[in-house]
Amino acid sequence: MSILEVTSTKPRADSLLGFGYGLMGKSIVVTAIDENGIFGQTDLRSGQEIININGVHIQNANRNEVRSLIASLPSGEVTIIVKSNMPTEGVTFTYTTITDHTGIRVKAGMKTPISDPPNVMKDASVPQGKWLLIHTLISNELMPISLKCIVSNTQYNRDMTQYLKVQRSNHTNVKLEQEIHMKGVQTGILHNNVTLVAMAVKDRVNTILAKYHIGAVLAYESIKLPQYKQEQKMENHMMVAIGLNFYEMDYLTVSASAMAMESPGEATVVAVAMPPSAPPLDEGIDTGDLLVGFNDDGGR
Repeated sequence: MSILEVTSTKPRADSLLGFGYGLMGKSIVVTAIDENGIFGQTDLRSGQEIININGVHIQNANRNEVRSLIASLPSGEVTIIVKSNMPTEGVTFTYTTITDHTGIRVKAGMKTPISDPPNVMKDASVPQGKWLLIHTLISNELMPISLKCIVSNTQYNRDMTQYLKVQRSNHTNVKLEQEIHMKGVQTGILHNNVTLVAMAVKDRVNTILAKYHIGAVLAYESIKLPQYKQEQKMENHMMVAIGLNFYEMDYLTVSASAMAMESPGEATVVAVAMPPSAPPLDEGIDTGDLLVGFNDDGGR
């Protein structure tokens, strides 16, 4: 089971997305795909469970809620996150959040050792230098900013719990309320930055691997957000990128983005600029030894 992100463009607000869905148990599942529709040439497939549409978490939502959400989508980019049984191999990092009297800190490291590239890359004879670059992009560019977002959300959760206790005691603390609001805003900004960096890393890796017929999609972890009110029933989650999943393109219809990289003369290629390197890690984030200095050709 893997988490995939599928993105396409809705030309008009009243355009149909071109796929069917239904309720299976408590899950919203894709039931049909129109090959000529908006998502016809993407990695969206029947049988995948939809968990997020344009940032709105829909696990445990009913069909009417999903229908209303889809109907309200404006024109422009539509991103759907699904659970899929597509064979993938992940290159991800792991972390442990530690909360004690000294504060909140995270101990993290790459789950995938640099000495052992995924089998899909070995089978395609991807050069060692390119694998080292991909591993470095995930460990140096993606992991630090994702960890900052995770730490910020953990702090936000802890402070929100304290705020709700004060609220239930019928005491008004305007200063605490303002501080909580600002921490929520800061966490949201960090999450947006994670998304930008993650998409840039994914696009750069796909450019590197396109000639080997290997695709990369973001690997996510779902993190629960704090409840604003005690009576709030629906849980909200934040999807944080923790690495990349790789697959052989033979398993799927090649997506429009991959075709653009393979046949630039027949498709419009959108250049995605790599963001600046992540700033130095904040105190409290331990990522072990990080690699630096590799370029796209695999040299130092």
